[in-house]
Amino acid sequence: MFSEPDFHPFSVGSEHLLAGERGGLYLLDDEAWQALKGLSSATDEVIKEFEFIRSREEIRTAPPLPSPSRPLKALCLNVSHRCNLSCGYCFASYASPAAEEGDMSFEVARAAIDFLIRRSGDRKKLQVDFFGGEPLLNFSVVKETLAYGRSAAEKSGKNIAFTLTTNALLLNDEVLDFLNQNGLSLILSLDGPPAINDRMRRFPNKEGSYAKVLPGILKAVSSRRGENYYVRGTYTRESLRFSETARHFLDQGIENFSLEPVIARPESPLSIRLEDLPAIEEEYEKLAGLYLERRRAGRPFTFFHFMISLDTPLCVARRLSGCGAGVEYLAVTPGGQVFPCHQFIGRDGFLMGNVLCGELRQDLLDKFAVSHLFAKERCPECWAKYYCSGGCHANAHLINGDILKPDVVACRLQQKRTECALYIQAKTTAG
Repeated sequence: MFSEPDFHPFSVGSEHLLAGERGGLYLLDDEAWQALKGLSSATDEVIKEFEFIRSREEIRTAPPLPSPSRPLKALCLNVSHRCNLSCGYCFASYASPAAEEGDMSFEVARAAIDFLIRRSGDRKKLQVDFFGGEPLLNFSVVKETLAYGRSAAEKSGKNIAFTLTTNALLLNDEVLDFLNQNGLSLILSLDGPPAINDRMRRFPNKEGSYAKVLPGILKAVSSRRGENYYVRGTYTRESLRFSETARHFLDQGIENFSLEPVIARPESPLSIRLEDLPAIEEEYEKLAGLYLERRRAGRPFTFFHFMISLDTPLCVARRLSGCGAGVEYLAVTPGGQVFPCHQFIGRDGFLMGNVLCGELRQDLLDKFAVSHLFAKERCPECWAKYYCSGGCHANAHLINGDILKPDVVACRLQQKRTECALYIQAKTTAG
């Protein structure tokens, strides 16, 4: 009666749903579900209802492809490649041994801001993320760059929103006051309770970091009255019960967070595998149940991957090209080298140029410009393509050696997260 990718029937717990490619979402009763799955004859009433759904969900043709010459909108500034932790899954472990180390000078940071403004075309709203390593190890350059960026943006009739990603070890009162007074968004790293966090997030001497990290995170959350921050956790094959991590965060008063699967090579003991998917899918359903439970109790929280709005869908260009890595979003190393994103830094073959000279490799710009979801394997036939936007280029390259070949495990995780997010939408809309 319906076929994917135009329509996607699915279940979460005991609830049955039908998602339309155009964004329509329908809760199905048992009779409609059985009829849809071809397990029983449909009554006239059910047939009429399905005909109504199909009339509302007219299948659209593929939208126009994104322009290959899109202006730059965001930079990830790796202001320090030093770190006071030695995490077991760090992106740096996949970089070439020749990857740059050390801190970014203000000269390079200033050139990066000028580079962003110059290549941003008619965009008015731009973004810069201070990243690392640990960016607060180079706090003086963070402060100088922020001041220069705001001044340069104002002169150009633009606005730059700044974010800082940190492990929170250096979030003392002076640093936190500066970040708060200047309105920087914060992304704070924590993997869960001590038994989970300290498996991967350790000091170089192998000591766990939880006890020293948590106070800084809680101070930041409290100082911001629960707003303008995210805590980002990573789960691995050794820590799949991440719904317990979510409960731990909530017990600590952390109400804005994401929990991300580890990015690791297939041979790594940490990597998520196909046989892990049933357990992970169960965890996402538990997390969706927890979300609804807390919402009903008047204690809602924000989980990044459940933030799907059917009323205000993403623009077509974003749905087709995702984060825009390699075109609209670039990463800059301490020495000014430019890569498609922070996860590509140091990977052979992906050095695009340097902000000190301002020129970029046109072949790489062209390569990423046409790497939209309709150019990727399996994506055109996937029901979730307009929610996923083709997945992560860096992950596809790490797993399959090709940015156009998404990792099947990552695809399955994205599909399950999307189902749970749609389920939440259906339940909250239906009351």
